[in-house]
Amino acid sequence: MRGKILKNAFHLKNNLEFSKVGIGKDLTIKQREVNRGLRKELSNKRNYDPSKNWGIRREKIVELPIVTHPVAAGDGKAI
Repeated sequence: MRGKILKNAFHLKNNLEFSKVGIGKDLTIKQREVNRGLRKELSNKRNYDPSKNWGIRREKIVELPIVTHPVAAGDGKAI
């Protein structure tokens, strides 16, 4: 049941009442500390170089491609 909920959590964004709700996996204390440090580093990187799109992937700070196509950006509407 837990896996099914996590797998389908992205559907919440389509419901106005729950559009700001996020659901994630339970993390250990160590994982939360690592994530906290990564988020702080990400914030610094975004402030230092705002021209690039930075994100966290697999516990690393990486440069993400800039998405300009509306379908790729996730609005679900075709052009």
